[in-house]
This record gives sequence, structure tokens and C-alpha cells, in this order.
Amino acid sequence: MTPTHPLVVIHDVAQHPLADQVGDRLWRWLSGRVDTWVRHDHTDRRRAGLAELGRPLARLLEAVSDESGASITKALRAADDNVVELLVPALRAHRPPSRAAVVAIALDCRDRLTRLVERPARADDDWSIEWTGCGCGECLRLAKFLGSRSERTHEWPLAKPGRQHVHGQLDHAGLPVRHTTRRQGRPFTLTLEKTEALYQQDQDTRQQAKRDLDWVASTVW
Repeated sequence: MTPTHPLVVIHDVAQHPLADQVGDRLWRWLSGRVDTWVRHDHTDRRRAGLAELGRPLARLLEAVSDESGASITKALRAADDNVVELLVPALRAHRPPSRAAVVAIALDCRDRLTRLVERPARADDDWSIEWTGCGCGECLRLAKFLGSRSERTHEWPLAKPGRQHVHGQLDHAGLPVRHTTRRQGRPFTLTLEKTEALYQQDQDTRQQAKRDLDWVASTVW
């Protein structure tokens, strides 16, 4: 017999009362996915991955008791502010009447979005990019360059395995950094250049946060 996917179970909760022990099991599955996506480096993939979990979270909160709902909202409050990319889709997917957990999430979401909107805009000369990598020597050097406010380009003589690793890390994270290899000398030189997309991403994030905040603030929960 093919096991039922957790998303199918959550989808059906409106028709069938869901015992808290089953809800707890589903939340363990869902929270694992949430934790993975919240920490994901690639902005677009992270946003899409979290948005996909919004409806399952909404259905789960509609089904469990207020006590279990409070436990879930407490766990979500401890997450990084990237979790708003889950909370807003969950709020948009919820069905009235609003449970206590949904109201708590709306308030938390409002506070997070307010912080994002009120955060100072990136200065014209700030080229810093927050990133950690895997902790290896290449990633530590890359993180130092990325974290610099003033350094926009970096010339890095690096052997092929190291270049491949850096290329892969930048592509995986989807960072606004152009990375090419100048095939002169030995080893070849990896050329890194932060692009103007860094400022566009910051502006897009702020504008989306403002739209989401206006919606959350204007909705009666």
C-alpha cells in the first residue's frame, strides 16, 4: 500500500477532525521543510519553497487545537525573518474564522515586515553581501570578499578544483556576482565582480515587504 503523503493529509483536514498527535507528526515533517528553506542561500528558490508550504501550514493551523497551534506559532517566532516568505502565503491561504494561532502569526508577520520596511536602505557605496559558505579555505576567502562594503572586484589566482568550488557556491546561492576565469598564467585567475543586481534585489525585497505589510495591516484577523 502506498503511504499517504503528508500534504494529502493536511489538504483533507477541513473535512476530517485531526487529532493533535497526528497534527504533531505533520508539524514535525513540515517544520523540517521550513527549516531547510529558511536557511537556503538562493533567494528565489527559498521564496518559492517557503511559499509552497504556506497552504499546508494554513490547513494544519485550522485543524489542531489552540494549544498545539500555540506551540507551532512559538516555533515559527524563533525562526529567521526570512520566514515571512512562509507566513504571508499561509495567511493568504487561511479560511475564516481565524483561529488564535492565525491571529498570532498575523501579528508576528506584521512586526517582521515592519522591521524589514523600516530597515535603512542600502547605501550607494555598500557592496557587502552576507554569506557563509561551507567553511573551507576558499569559502572563507570568498566570504571575506563578499562581506566587504567597498571591494567590488577581486582577482584570485586559483587552481581548477578551487575555481570549480567557488563557481558552484556562487551559482548555488544565486548571488549577484559575476565570476569568470582569465586563462593566463598558472594557476588561472578567477575574476569576481559584484553586480548592480545587488541593489535591485534590496529594492525589490523592500517593496514586496511594504505591499505585504499593507495587506496584513488592513486585514481583520
